[in-house]
Amino acid sequence: MEIRTGATNAPIVAATMEVPPHGDGRQIRRRLGWPGQPGMGEVAAEVRRYLATLRAKQVTLPDDLRMVNGPDGLEMRHRRVDGTALTELPGPQAAEFVTAVRRVGDWVNRLHDSEARLDPSLAGFVLDRGANLTYVKVVPPLLTTRRPVETTPWRQILGALRYDRNVTLCAMAGYAARHLLRTLEPGEPLTGHGAAVIALCPGHPRPSTRPAMWFHARTRAAELALTGRIAVQQAMAVYAATSMLVLRGVPPSDQRAHIEVALAAAAALSRDSSGKAPRM
Repeated sequence: MEIRTGATNAPIVAATMEVPPHGDGRQIRRRLGWPGQPGMGEVAAEVRRYLATLRAKQVTLPDDLRMVNGPDGLEMRHRRVDGTALTELPGPQAAEFVTAVRRVGDWVNRLHDSEARLDPSLAGFVLDRGANLTYVKVVPPLLTTRRPVETTPWRQILGALRYDRNVTLCAMAGYAARHLLRTLEPGEPLTGHGAAVIALCPGHPRPSTRPAMWFHARTRAAELALTGRIAVQQAMAVYAATSMLVLRGVPPSDQRAHIEVALAAAAALSRDSSGKAPRM
């Protein structure tokens, strides 16, 4: 995890730790920098601005979330939220999962006219027993004004995932649909729940950008599997081919070719299932 300061553009590693119990819960600590590390004043200002924007847009954060500059360096601290990450919700809670994901989508839309963005990984959102949703992955702060230069195809896709609303929503639809495919048993109401999460994708103008096509390939494959037009294993193969982790490991000079091969395979699967080119 990195935060880059404007002065040095040097990466600041943010480590997540759990310390022994304090009172009624465990304390989560995310270190932003070490004692005496240059640029911490700038980082602290950015984090404060980010959190203020999230709160102004009514994104729910941990109640006692605070920044501490102590002997261990600059840290974000809060008590562990008593609940379950969205990525860990079991199949029987599919309805609650879909409702929570749609709420995340609402937060993304609320933030569109601001400089703040949410990390689209559903693991960063926790649902408690009262069905209250909390965003816990608040570092590094995602600010459009601090969007890094995207020098490789992988970084271009990552940047769009984090900062471009339509791509973020499409990717979230794909993440949520994959979770349903993994957790619901055959015969369960895949279609209804699936339609609700697929609808998060707002569509993309033509011609689409490569990042939009990359994530839409996943969402489209999930939609086909959720409606029984392709096997779940075929959809998962598309997810594997369009893995961000895999793409990151491809040498930058080969990343564009890797992307084209993955998109061509996904388009062929979609075309074979419907007899026409995939819609965007």
